Parts: sequence; C-alpha cells; structure tokens
Amino acid sequence: MIARFEDAYVHVNASVGEGTEIGICTIVDDTAVIGKYCKIGNFCHIRPGVRILDGADIRDYCYIAQNAVIGERVKIFQYSNIGMGTLIQKDVYIGAKVMITNTNRIAYGRDFEPEITPCVIMRGARIASGAKLKPGVVIGGNALVGMGALVTKDVPACAIVMGVPAKVTGTVPQEERV
Repeated sequence: MIARFEDAYVHVNASVGEGTEIGICTIVDDTAVIGKYCKIGNFCHIRPGVRILDGADIRDYCYIAQNAVIGERVKIFQYSNIGMGTLIQKDVYIGAKVMITNTNRIAYGRDFEPEITPCVIMRGARIASGAKLKPGVVIGGNALVGMGALVTKDVPACAIVMGVPAKVTGTVPQEERV
C-alpha cells in the first residue's frame, strides 16, 4: 500500500520525521525511516529498510538500495546510486553520479543469489562526482576520493585518492577535516 505524501509516494509503513521535505514523484518504500529535517529530492527511490538520519540532504534522481544507512548531515548529489547495506556515517559528502556497488555478480534473470558485500564510508569523507566504489570498500574518515576514481581497495583515513584504479596521491590538510 502507498499513501500520498504531498506529491511523493510514501508507504504506510514508512516513517518520515518532522520538518522533512520530499520531492515530487519520489517513492519511499515499506519500512524505510527518514529522520527529522531531511531533504529528499525529486524522482528518488528509497528502498525498504533504509534509514536516513536527521539533516540528510539527498538530491534528485538518487537510488538508495535496501537496508542502507545514511548518517546525519550527509549530502548526496544527483543521480547517485547507493548499494544495498551501505553504511554512510555522518558529515559525508557524495558528489553527483557516484556509484556505490555491493556485489561483483549480476543476478538479474539468473537462478542464484549474489553475495552482498556492503561498502562503509566513515565520518567526514568526501567522494567527488563520478567516482565508483567496488563492493566491500571502506573509505576512511576524512578521506577524499577524486572525480571519476575507481576505488578497488580500502582508502585510509585522511588519504586523497585519484585515478583508475584509485591510488593514494596525498593527505587531506588538517583544516579540511571534521
């Protein structure tokens, strides 16, 4: 069942906190929980079991897969895809068209269940537009992932990584850390 929430569609078993704004044609599925004072853009899809904590800002056309957790004050820009079970801690920035994956196999139309290996993005990390994260990658606190990077391995806290595949190219300055 879907209940109307202004111009969005919020399942009757979903929870939306006070002061939260949800854009037109956005779908919030069964058991999703959205905290207080969040902004969810237009044409997003928030899947079952997702938890979005207070003050998160998710822009237009984002897909948040089942059981992902989006921390306080996280900002996710347009067209990003957050994979099933992903954990994003607070104060994280995710640029436009970022792809966070959770499996190396495509199960669509097949008779097997792929192993799900969620990614973890630690507090204060920043991921620039167009970056791709392979399943199970951990992005350390205050790390910076460059535009278009393909992250195939864990990124240490405060590291700057760039390239395909991503390699450490520097350290985030102290004044840019949260």
